[in-house]
Amino acid sequence: MIEVVKLNKSFGKHHVLKDISFKVSKGEIVGFIGPNGSGKSTTMKCLVNLIFPDIGKITIDEYDLLNKRKEALSLVNALIEAPGLYPNLTGLDNLKLFGELKKVKKERIEQVMEIIQLDKEIYKKVREYSMGMKQRLALGIILLSKPKYLILDEPFNGLDPQGVFDLRKVLLSLAEAGHGLMVSSHQLLELEKITTRNIFIKSGEIVHREALSNSSSLIYKILFEDGILPSENFIKELIENDYILKYELEDHLHLFHIPVDKNISDLLKKLLDNHLNVKLLMPIDDIESLYQSIYS
Repeated sequence: MIEVVKLNKSFGKHHVLKDISFKVSKGEIVGFIGPNGSGKSTTMKCLVNLIFPDIGKITIDEYDLLNKRKEALSLVNALIEAPGLYPNLTGLDNLKLFGELKKVKKERIEQVMEIIQLDKEIYKKVREYSMGMKQRLALGIILLSKPKYLILDEPFNGLDPQGVFDLRKVLLSLAEAGHGLMVSSHQLLELEKITTRNIFIKSGEIVHREALSNSSSLIYKILFEDGILPSENFIKELIENDYILKYELEDHLHLFHIPVDKNISDLLKKLLDNHLNVKLLMPIDDIESLYQSIYS
């Protein structure tokens, strides 16, 4: 687990990060959301020691980033800003070059090639790549060292629809394989499709659940097959275990108020596990509405 506790950072008189605290666990994709200048990139750079915080603590699988820097950084890698690739080399030669620097075996390079799925394009020079292909190659390079956690800043930037589809597939497969991912992006609808939960940052401060719940929750209308009704005890269990904030019945439709830092997939899995098959799922308040309510 990555754990950040009361992180603070100033540049001159400008207090950029103010008591930032959060956690990222293995197997989840955490969205990191906020407008330009809110502190996203600064936070992410602190996580990989590109910037040093003034105050606060960062631990990665219990290794303190300050006192156990080498051990902590061996568990995490990041793709921040534009990927640094060699355009006159092929994709494979880029992997081999960085593999030599990281002293990884040939087998690991072959494993990474399977993950990023560039297929025959891996043998082409990078200058011929689309932006989506460059992003996947850059992702492959940071995967060479087998990090448990990945920090990705705006990975969807500049991608065409196919590039977005391909990258989304890779990110979901990484989470399924047990990697913990923190992903910052302005493409909110793409984040909504892949994240387990979201962290919102505003003016250098984390927007806490209480404030999020007061501004809005994500509401979904659900219709179950065969008109089945969830029991009162089951609804109580969902609320007590933080799957939902509130439940309402409107005619044959069920209104589930989802905490804004949760993902609908968690609720759907719980429903299916309890033999409640969903026939219709319709969002009422989406992540864009929530963003506007926080930052407008």
